[in-house]
Amino acid sequence: MISARKHDYKRNRKSVSERKPRQAYSARQLDRLESEFQNDKYLSVNKRIQLSQTLNLTETQIKTWFQNRRTKWKKQLTSSIRQMCKEVPSTPVVPFPALLSQPNTSLATSLISSLNTSVSRQEESSSVIDNHE
Repeated sequence: MISARKHDYKRNRKSVSERKPRQAYSARQLDRLESEFQNDKYLSVNKRIQLSQTLNLTETQIKTWFQNRRTKWKKQLTSSIRQMCKEVPSTPVVPFPALLSQPNTSLATSLISSLNTSVSRQEESSSVIDNHE
């Protein structure tokens, strides 16, 4: 028998009636979560516990919010870099200076390095073309 799924296991999901309703965060909760996210993209266990108590949310809700927010942040970062590549400036670019001052900059640093390498190669290839014309 050929299965439409990649794997033949069945998820153990709660039925819709057994699940908690979707969390609607208050403006105060969102402000605090965004503020914490700007300080650090990843939370320690102690910080997550403290936030859950302060904001009256479960640790799982805090953890899930941060996972979703990091995904959104990475998509925004990738989109901005793609847009900058389309514009191809004539000098190397160091985007997102605020990210460089953050403690967790490995993703930003890696993307910036890749972008600068790409821009340099494009400049070299365009100068070779210019010299041949």
